[in-house]
Amino acid sequence: MAARDPSASLSARPRVDSNWWYVVAIVPLFGLFVTAFVGWMIAWALLGAGEFGPAAMPMPGGGMPFAFAPMLLGMLLFGTAGTLLTAAYPVALYLDAGAVADAGVGWDPDPVLYALVGVVGALSTAFAFAVPLSAYYLYRRHQHVGVP
Repeated sequence: MAARDPSASLSARPRVDSNWWYVVAIVPLFGLFVTAFVGWMIAWALLGAGEFGPAAMPMPGGGMPFAFAPMLLGMLLFGTAGTLLTAAYPVALYLDAGAVADAGVGWDPDPVLYALVGVVGALSTAFAFAVPLSAYYLYRRHQHVGVP
């Protein structure tokens, strides 16, 4: 079907009662934050922050557990968020695509297909495939719904 006129006001467009697109939109942002965090960890290691000895850290125990705490805390937080997002992403695609299809906005996305592609993308490539899928889905959703 043809895309809706982009000059049409948002109030004239049909409303889709779903906020699941927020989860779909978080995936590219999460990928950006993880990439920045991994870059920070690599820079931290290359600049010698991981080298400790009695002269570098004159404290009991060498201070190594405390020096690695920011990296370990970041890995724990990003790992937990990634696990939750991996589980929520296909569900969010399914529920939002179903709501868009039921709203009759001129685009009929197949919820099962999007959910299956979301599962394969999230599990097989660690979100590398999920980022372009999210971008495509949100672009098509914006063309027909106006949000996001």
